[in-house]
Amino acid sequence: MTDKGIFHMKKLLTAAAILGAVGASPAFAQVQSHTGFSLGANLALTSTNTEATVSGLNLNAAGQSSVGAAVQAAFSYAAADSILLSVGATYSLADIEALSFTSNSGSGSLKLRNAYSVYVEPGYPVADKTIAFARLSYEAATMKAEASGSAARDKDIGGAGLGFGLRTLVTKNLYLQAEARRVAYNSARFAGDTTDFKTGMTVGSVGLGYKF
Repeated sequence: MTDKGIFHMKKLLTAAAILGAVGASPAFAQVQSHTGFSLGANLALTSTNTEATVSGLNLNAAGQSSVGAAVQAAFSYAAADSILLSVGATYSLADIEALSFTSNSGSGSLKLRNAYSVYVEPGYPVADKTIAFARLSYEAATMKAEASGSAARDKDIGGAGLGFGLRTLVTKNLYLQAEARRVAYNSARFAGDTTDFKTGMTVGSVGLGYKF
């Protein structure tokens, strides 16, 4: 190749590099800063409502509240220039109060133990270092029933959740997160019983995490 040809080739390469830099999306850079594997811990406030159906009669109990901690693990990648896609899981470290009652015949309670979720989470950059996300999740837990004069019983339950939140980087690796989520579990009936229980819960959480 002649010197003139080499000169023109350098000009083309330089122009391509400039165009690539100019054309790079700021949103893509923001999305890229959130990619990778991450671990986090959340403090959650949970409010539950439980429906109990006994012989066709529906009983509602709302407002049972619990405060507890949960851990979270996720992997995030850039699905498009301005879309962050994450897949992950959460696990609750504390029991969640679902129902409690006291009557002349005794007292009892329902609790959700070992609650966990597996989720997919699309996110979109809304500010420098901040991602807004929606979370679609499969939810599961063990419902534990306790009543005076009776042995405790367990029942595995499952359901679905929908949440929305914000995640922002405070350093290159450290992030803060806030989320609100609604969970609806399927109906459950303990073996040998005729009562159906259906629990839902609203969860508000704040957390701190590390992105590797």
